[in-house]
Formats: sequence, structure tokens, C-alpha cells
Amino acid sequence: MRRIGVVVAAALLGVAPETIARSLTRLAAEGLIRVSSREITILDDEGLISRADGQKSAQGMAGMPV
Repeated sequence: MRRIGVVVAAALLGVAPETIARSLTRLAAEGLIRVSSREITILDDEGLISRADGQKSAQGMAGMPV
């Protein structure tokens, strides 16, 4: 398992660290992940895949990120 911080993850994705934090909070609220201390646990891998697929479709249809 490789560990990276929020700042590094944000830099790799080209977004602000606050965006990473908000996204993790949203995914946790939806029950897809659990964030505890410095660890993220995937609770619903199928749900994450479904959500990612839905965002790809929405991006393609609207031409803008969701």
C-alpha cells in the first residue's frame, strides 16, 4: 500500500487540496468510503465505480466536469 498526502494527491490530479477534502467528505457521506485518521477504506467498490461511470457520462453529455 502506498501512502500519499492530500497535497500530493491534489497536485497529481491538478486540483486544489480543498477539492480533495470536499470530495472525500462527500464520498464518505454517501457511504462509499470511510476516512479515519490517515486512511481511506473503500466500503462500496461497485458504488464508486457506478458513480465514476455516471460522472463520465455526464461530462460527455454536457461537455463540462461534474
